[in-house]
Amino acid sequence: MIVRTWTGRVPIRHAAAFARHLQATGAAECATVPGCLGSRTVRTEIDGWVEFRFISRWQSWEAIGLFAGPDIGKAVLYPGDEAYELRASATVEHEEIEA
Repeated sequence: MIVRTWTGRVPIRHAAAFARHLQATGAAECATVPGCLGSRTVRTEIDGWVEFRFISRWQSWEAIGLFAGPDIGKAVLYPGDEAYELRASATVEHEEIEA
């Protein structure tokens, strides 16, 4: 299994709305991709900002490519992200989990 993690932060005033946006975009799209084993969002408040880590689990590198495109190290961002003053990481981290 492979874990894919993206990180972004928004001002605290946008946190609740951005959480809904993230579920309606990234989480919803992941759920439709064959080979996606689910996703979770973790959030932490830091100095007036809320940092979101979107963590998705995948069966294979090929499945990640179906979601992310040919450059699987690049973050998938969505129209409307800018409305939340999102400061997004342009890249993601991948880690393999051994049984």
